[in-house]
Amino acid sequence: MIQILTLIAAVLVHSLALAADSVPNRANADNGIALLQRVAQTAMSLSYSGVFVYRSGEREETSRIAHSVADGRELERIEVLDGSAREVIRDGKEVKCYLPNENRVIIERQASVQPTVRGFPALVPAGLAGLEQNYAVRVGGIARVADTACQSLVLEPRDALRYGHQLWIEPNSGLLLKAGLVNKQGQVLESFTFTQVSIGSTFARQQLIPSAESQLGRVQKIQSSEPRAGEMKWTIENLPAGFRVSKVMMRRAVNTSNTPNTPSMPSAQDVVHIVISDGLAAVSVFIEAAAANKPSEAIQPSGAMSFYSRQIGDHRAIVMGEVPLVTVKLIGDAIERR
Repeated sequence: MIQILTLIAAVLVHSLALAADSVPNRANADNGIALLQRVAQTAMSLSYSGVFVYRSGEREETSRIAHSVADGRELERIEVLDGSAREVIRDGKEVKCYLPNENRVIIERQASVQPTVRGFPALVPAGLAGLEQNYAVRVGGIARVADTACQSLVLEPRDALRYGHQLWIEPNSGLLLKAGLVNKQGQVLESFTFTQVSIGSTFARQQLIPSAESQLGRVQKIQSSEPRAGEMKWTIENLPAGFRVSKVMMRRAVNTSNTPNTPSMPSAQDVVHIVISDGLAAVSVFIEAAAANKPSEAIQPSGAMSFYSRQIGDHRAIVMGEVPLVTVKLIGDAIERR
């Protein structure tokens, strides 16, 4: 269970009412999809910096972000400015999460430059195939965010298996400046909002060096690989409508130390990580060997993230995602051992 909690921490860290016509038309939807495609590309290819606020239920955090692209390689640093200290640094495919309060560093080298789960403002995935089957896309009016006139966009879910999305986009660059997740009652469950932003700013790779106190402590490296033929012993056949398996990985946490002559301590076994998506929302399934000592449990916190854990023989599955509780439970109950 400790290994699953480490992997969940890695996903969580890096790892989110508009005026519009009530009946969407084809031209409006096409314009909205084109705008979403631009937002997805801009978040990875544009240089920008600023301060944004994250709100989820009772929780509120302010973070500073700097994102740059050098020779096609993404450089990014995010510092949480209040609450528990955290720094996330991305250098190409490598992501490092510094947790000085826990005396811990989590390092993951990703197999792709386009990871499955990203944080604000890169919330829109590069692939939008099938999105309109699950969401009605509507272009809204103009609203002001961070002293900037933004184009609003609404994604309304076509069923109760997913949340609605509200997006505010800087029209010249295509950068997402504000985003909100909305339930069927119209309540905003989670939001990200830039309060200050500078578009086009760059920074040097030397600025990716973390603060001194963050560089100390134990290091946990997440090693990821795709399962070989016949190695995958789990299947999820009856997924909720509109969801599909987008990625399957075998992940292992290896504990090391910044102290010289301290040997590495690999975990006992791999954890299966299955990512399921509807084209916008992503749900993670973690499966590892565990004693049958806990009943199934479903948790819906005050924010948007839902959790469901289920014992399957001598294994434990944890399902988590920013979707309604019914969705993670349907996914968890569809997991079967081959």
